[in-house]
Amino acid sequence: MAGDVALVEEVLKRLDRSSPDKLLRSIAAEIARVHETVAQCERRIADLESGASAPEPPPQTWVVDAEQDFDARGFYHLERNGDGLPMRWTGPDADFQFDFPIGRESPRPFTLHFLKFYAPTEPPSLRGEVDGGEIAVAVERLPVGGFVARGVLPARRDPLSPEGRAPTVLRFTCPKTGSPRDQGYDDDRVLGLLFRRLDVGAAAVVETAAASA
Repeated sequence: MAGDVALVEEVLKRLDRSSPDKLLRSIAAEIARVHETVAQCERRIADLESGASAPEPPPQTWVVDAEQDFDARGFYHLERNGDGLPMRWTGPDADFQFDFPIGRESPRPFTLHFLKFYAPTEPPSLRGEVDGGEIAVAVERLPVGGFVARGVLPARRDPLSPEGRAPTVLRFTCPKTGSPRDQGYDDDRVLGLLFRRLDVGAAAVVETAAASA
């Protein structure tokens, strides 16, 4: 009984009583939520009865560096500096994004490592979005050279549903871009930042030395 009372109180907190119309809409939303939960249970029971195995849980971490092939948009080809360090410029648009599977039962931190902006601004900044919703991103200049941008992927409302298992889309937007052509170089690319690595859901290993691009 105590559990039922707690559940009722939780539902009551979600109801919007600011107007009769909003109250009606919030009640309808709760009914829709119940219907969706029941439908998910029915689908799971049907899968079990048919002998279908449970889908593999999504990974809890995701790490990619410039040398790897990865599902992304807004990057140029792989390059290496004089020491063989892999890196990729973003461009030609100001925004670039990563698409990847990861469990979102709880918030997941991420750290983007990059060497420099082509057209730096002060203070250094990046705009971030997760699945189309804007998030806070903190950019830090490292004492050894280079930058890290840190933020958090919010938890998904229903991480075990098909929608909750869909790939996460993490997008960044550089405040400014530039072209080497404007500096007299024979290069028509439009560049944002020089990417090194992205760590998601894992403790980031900060670069211990700056790389010369």
